[in-house]
Amino acid sequence: MIYKNIIRPLLFNLNPETAHKLYELSVEYFPFVFLPFKTRSGKKPAIKKNVAGINVLNKVGLAAGFDKNGRVFHSIGAFGFGYVIVGTVTLGAKEGNPKPRFRRLFKHQALVNSMGFPNDGVVKVIQRIQSRRTKLKDLAVVVSISGVTVNEIAECLEIVEPYCDAVELNLSSPNTKGIKVFHEKENFNELLQELNRLRTKPLWIKLPSYGQAKVEGLCGEPYESSKDLVLDLAKFSMDFGIDALTVGNSRSIKDLKMATGTGGLSGKLLVEDTITMIKDLRKHVGDSIAINGCGGIFNATDAERAINAGATTIQVYSGLIYEGPEVAKRISRLIG
Repeated sequence: MIYKNIIRPLLFNLNPETAHKLYELSVEYFPFVFLPFKTRSGKKPAIKKNVAGINVLNKVGLAAGFDKNGRVFHSIGAFGFGYVIVGTVTLGAKEGNPKPRFRRLFKHQALVNSMGFPNDGVVKVIQRIQSRRTKLKDLAVVVSISGVTVNEIAECLEIVEPYCDAVELNLSSPNTKGIKVFHEKENFNELLQELNRLRTKPLWIKLPSYGQAKVEGLCGEPYESSKDLVLDLAKFSMDFGIDALTVGNSRSIKDLKMATGTGGLSGKLLVEDTITMIKDLRKHVGDSIAINGCGGIFNATDAERAINAGATTIQVYSGLIYEGPEVAKRISRLIG
């Protein structure tokens, strides 16, 4: 209630990027503000479980995008997450797309972003992970990487692997030019061959989204990739021994309030599509690979539906922004 009645109204009066920057500064200089939300450790050590190739305290993860630069993952992890994903990071620093590029749709508990992978570059991000990880040693850390060439992504993988538990390859952002080249079978196979040659840690693939989620006043612009293509990417991933598939990402829409004229829709509106995609994917790949359900999961009921549909873990982003820091604890009490 503290979050929804006091903190959220204050933050939502600010531009989303400004509000996020304020949060990062608060974590760094006023960490005591977040003490009421943090998970308190009991006398007995928690028992970890192996899911998607990593050891976690529970099956609730922080999705890629919230902590792009490795500044706050240690603080977020203390809110009860089983794992956190830092990034998406790229080999070199990127400013991302022009502003405005992020807005809230409060009525729909949704977000629209056209960020385009703004980040400080993999070397700086890894330096932060290295220095902050000791503050929460039990937290499983996954790093999301991307790029537009095989060599770029491969070099990024080699840099991040020593400092994380797994790597998530993001090939599904609707706001980043160039990555759709890897939706083509030949290019996708070439990339996975190279990453398999180099990797020593679990590798996850973040797949594109599909479905029918709509917002009044905004025109949906589905991925050129269809359901069949997404399922093909999943099958190709299995052939290369990938450890987990994350489904899905934000939904591409036309939005004239974004400087680019387009954006990615995320939030509560996507949950039904997420459940459908998980069911489709589980039916297609069987039980031999883990699935991380991501998109519109706000509470324990959403999470339970995702798990029942075939998800191994679930990931939260918009749910953290709208529901507050205790969302992971509430969900993990039900799904473990």
